Amino acid sequence: MRCKKRLLIYILFLGLFACEIRGKELPENAILARVGDHLITVQDFIRRAEYTIRPDYCRGNHYIHKKIILNSLIAEKLLALEEAQNSQLDSIEGFQTFLQGRKEQAMRQWYYYDQAYNKVQLDTDQLKKAYNLAGRTIDLAFYTLPNPRIADKVGQALEDGLFFEEIYEAFSGIDSLPREQVGWFDREDPIIHDLLFNDNLTPNQVLGPVKTGDGSFLLMKVIGWIDRPVITEREANQRWKDVEERLGDSKAKNIYKELVGEIMRGKRVDFNEDIFFTYADHVADYYLKSLEEKENQLKMMIWEDQEIQELAPTTLFPDALKHIPFFRVNEQIWTVEDFEKTLQTHPLVFRKQKISHQKFPEQFKLAIVDLIQDRFVTEECYRLGYETVTAVRLNEEMWADYYYARQRRNDVLRSKGVYGDFGEHYRRLIETVLNPYVDSLQNLYSDKIEINMSEFEKIELTSIDMLVTQRNVPYPVMVPQFPILTTDNRLDYGREMDD
Repeated sequence: MRCKKRLLIYILFLGLFACEIRGKELPENAILARVGDHLITVQDFIRRAEYTIRPDYCRGNHYIHKKIILNSLIAEKLLALEEAQNSQLDSIEGFQTFLQGRKEQAMRQWYYYDQAYNKVQLDTDQLKKAYNLAGRTIDLAFYTLPNPRIADKVGQALEDGLFFEEIYEAFSGIDSLPREQVGWFDREDPIIHDLLFNDNLTPNQVLGPVKTGDGSFLLMKVIGWIDRPVITEREANQRWKDVEERLGDSKAKNIYKELVGEIMRGKRVDFNEDIFFTYADHVADYYLKSLEEKENQLKMMIWEDQEIQELAPTTLFPDALKHIPFFRVNEQIWTVEDFEKTLQTHPLVFRKQKISHQKFPEQFKLAIVDLIQDRFVTEECYRLGYETVTAVRLNEEMWADYYYARQRRNDVLRSKGVYGDFGEHYRRLIETVLNPYVDSLQNLYSDKIEINMSEFEKIELTSIDMLVTQRNVPYPVMVPQFPILTTDNRLDYGREMDD
């Protein structure tokens, strides 16, 4: 993977539970620090440092920078402890629904990990076959067909002997074909991936029309491909490991799909078309923001004032229509009001990133169906008691503590007459206002702080700016932004966990 400054990376949601949390309880060496009954794990430290953009005073992998990072994470817990005793955030409904939504997303992710990923068994022959294809990059010509009717016509035209290029020119009026290169490790639709990467593929082969996961139809022509062999033993070992992870993820997704299919068996969604199209037209402009605008929303500023991200459309829908049945799930009726209330814990997730006004109602309906599906999966997660799983609790605690600490930080700054955008002066404000306050909390809570220095010494970080997000989930930002609380690099408080 190429790394660039301020790189925006999309990763699978499995990353929430990667590496250190393999069961319902944490091993002792996974815990980096205790602050009262709050924990900072080794994974927390790495993710908060690597998956967000750190300030310049701790951006490197120097030992001093590592200590500033640890101090900042401990300071976040200390401010959260102070704020949580009597916080105005607790009376804000949006804060509570946000935390509930974060918790339930983590529960669904644990369900995937526990019920699907943990059940994966890989066949050696399949691994070898995939390994032989893993260095391949395929050169494709392709085009998307607007609907099933056109897809059927194109399929018939191919059977009648028309060439791929002739069909494209007839439908588009353009004689230059769209081209794309697809590698084995690219996150393509599984249906497309299986079609492309097999031993039966031949140059100039036409594939499709095939219906993809987002409901569109694709026609492809294989121009050719390049196979890049591994040279060194190290490269070979890394490719084998990467192939194993990729296949494991693919199998886990198939298992998860079957599990969800069982949960949804016998369930039917029927929309009240009149109110549906009225509501879809009402919210279309809100949802049809450009991809660039959506990405900019994720790139939160260091001193952002907004406490909770916007979770649902703010444009008012007529109250008289909110109580009309919107859709029915079996015998349960959902009104517009019911739907909008659910959006407070589960923002919509669209299968496509770029949607035209004409296609919006169709994609809006699919997003609602996916929301309903997640609702039933969440119910199954509660039935299994996943809200008590350590990884889920720690994830919810991390988000709560981040907002508690930021509220307390802002209140401390306001008490010193500092309001609004702190801009270029944030470093001075930390050193003159926040550092002394954090020092006082370190002294106050010193006997409740433990640090695992032996595990801390082992951690290595990069100095690459990244904002890591997850795909296809209601809350895409992986971890809260880095806590801007202290520049102190001294660990002169608390005690070592090994003592």
